[in-house]
Amino acid sequence: MFAVTTVAAAVIVRLEWNNVKQMSAKDKTVFFAVIVSGWVMTGLNLPQLPGLHTIFGIMFKPFRPLLEQ
Repeated sequence: MFAVTTVAAAVIVRLEWNNVKQMSAKDKTVFFAVIVSGWVMTGLNLPQLPGLHTIFGIMFKPFRPLLEQ
C-alpha cells in the first residue's frame, strides 16, 4: 500500500507541477504538507495500531496496584 501511495503522490505532484510553480509560498507549503502528511500516514500503517483505550491501559498499568488498594 505504501508503494501505491508513493506513486500516487508522485503522479499528483507531477500533474500539478505547472500550477504549483504559479502558487504563492503559502499555497505551495499547504500543497506539499497535505501530500507529505498523507504519504507519511500511509507508512504508519494506522489500521494496525492499537486503539486509545489500549494505549491508556498500557500507560497506566503500573499504577493499577495503587488504585486497587
